[in-house]
Amino acid sequence: MPDVGTLQVSLVSNRGKRPITDAAVEISSAGEPDKILEVLKTDLSGQTEVIELVPLCTSDARSERVLTISC
Repeated sequence: MPDVGTLQVSLVSNRGKRPITDAAVEISSAGEPDKILEVLKTDLSGQTEVIELVPLCTSDARSERVLTISC
């Protein structure tokens, strides 16, 4: 069984440390950055839901993902 990690993104403003709501967090593979694997939205507290991340490949090489955030 492959290792599984988790990811939760928290967004706050630089000024006043206020949560940033309704931001879109796009997750893609580093090898195919134009192919979106998942889109998460931030809630009123500026957080996304917690998701599980499984390796993108079956080799021992580390799988890399790219996060793109739009507000």
